[in-house]
Amino acid sequence: MKYKEPVGNEECEFKLIPINQLKTSPFQREISKALVKNLSQSMIRGFIGVITVYQESEDSYVVLDGQHRLESVKPMLPPEAELPTIVVPKKYMFQPLIYNIEKADNTKDLCLKLFKEYEWFVQNQAEAKESDVFQVVTMGRPHLLSLAYSFGVCGLISPSLVDMITKKLDSFLTTPVFEAREVRIKRGQLLKELEEKADAICAGYDVKDFNLKKSVISRTSTKLWGRVRSLDMSFEEGISMLMNELDESDFSWLERT
Repeated sequence: MKYKEPVGNEECEFKLIPINQLKTSPFQREISKALVKNLSQSMIRGFIGVITVYQESEDSYVVLDGQHRLESVKPMLPPEAELPTIVVPKKYMFQPLIYNIEKADNTKDLCLKLFKEYEWFVQNQAEAKESDVFQVVTMGRPHLLSLAYSFGVCGLISPSLVDMITKKLDSFLTTPVFEAREVRIKRGQLLKELEEKADAICAGYDVKDFNLKKSVISRTSTKLWGRVRSLDMSFEEGISMLMNELDESDFSWLERT
């Protein structure tokens, strides 16, 4: 049954699709075994919710929303069993970030998804401009792209540790993604170095609490710039200033925590 989606006025279709024709989007977060288990227990007592997909080929559909529901139901039903789906236009293949309902994405989830999407564009649409492609996907948050590459390439362990300072400094790049990627990697490396410096400061006081590590960065940032939401300087200049201030600051207050 086809219908017009009432908000975006897009033509969608309600369709029953066999399990063996459904596959997970490569841009989704990693499967959570705990969530699959909980959903399985719920489905035994109830039913499976509608899954959102787009059509990849004649007999292949990619799941945008519902990968955990799909994984939960697979052990219960044969591969040819049909599941209720909503088939949306393929152009939404790069917008799975907004569909999650069972579990809100944390910063690492977002970084992993965006890293995979960015790499896809570099390989398949290298001339696409970052500012055109990722405005919607990031919901207007360009700093997530630097966090994504710091996490996906540079070894950043805790994206949320440097999230706020990155947000103050970052912006969308107007260059093609194959060029912008190199900038994101360089910014990602700076963020990794910032994380390492905060870790080293806390290790000197035998502090392991994550919130205190965040305080080391946030207090130093506030000391430099106050509580402004954005900074009128380059990303590199801002991180450099923050790193220098961390080197010169007194963190003896960590002894009292």
